[in-house]
Amino acid sequence: MPEKQVAPVISNLEDFANNLPGYLSSESPVAVLLDYDGTLAPIADNPAKTKMPVELEAILHKIAKHPKVFLAVISGRGLKDVQKQVNIDGITYAGNHGLEIEYPDGSRHDYELPTEIQKNYTQMVRELKEKVEKNGAWVEDKKVSLTYHYRDTP
Repeated sequence: MPEKQVAPVISNLEDFANNLPGYLSSESPVAVLLDYDGTLAPIADNPAKTKMPVELEAILHKIAKHPKVFLAVISGRGLKDVQKQVNIDGITYAGNHGLEIEYPDGSRHDYELPTEIQKNYTQMVRELKEKVEKNGAWVEDKKVSLTYHYRDTP
């Protein structure tokens, strides 16, 4: 049985240059699947305040151009939001935990709410916001999912 490889922690360009080539020497392509919040950018009380470090952006650009690497950023954020935050062409983005996916060729997969839920969705969101948006907590409507943000609460 082949020896199992443990993926290295890559936190700067030197780590990338030293570690990743060993994984790319075989004939098999490598999938690099990353989350945005907490992996590519630090967790923040308010998601609008996160920013991916510039050095990490340079690493991702280099990885994205490698012919044997499939790079995807998967996030609970909406698709457009995560694309704006990462802003790297030629990779796959999955927003809303995979309910919205856009591939490098521009093709998409979008989950649609069932008709019976969609009919009441706007009213459900409105009522939820009225009941729980207090003391800095708020509801983010991502059209096919909701996020309850509470980190700004005392």
